[in-house]
Amino acid sequence: MELLACPGGCINGGAQIKPTAEENPRDLLRRVNDSYNSPELQVLNPFNNQLVIDLYQNYFNTKERLNMLHTTYTEMKKQATKINIDW
Repeated sequence: MELLACPGGCINGGAQIKPTAEENPRDLLRRVNDSYNSPELQVLNPFNNQLVIDLYQNYFNTKERLNMLHTTYTEMKKQATKINIDW
């Protein structure tokens, strides 16, 4: 799951959790934001998980396969255009 990857944050942006028909989108966003900022949120290192270790050792054991799992990001400078200028 990708959270806060955009400049300024894009919590629950496109392709994320969608509200049900009975659910208020603002209430859903508040709950997602509260969960993300919760002091009880556990941050786990996936490389300490035996399943991940096994996958890397037994399947993603070549550079070609490893490249399928990893990516890099390039910062995009915000450009002032007529569309994104705050009036």
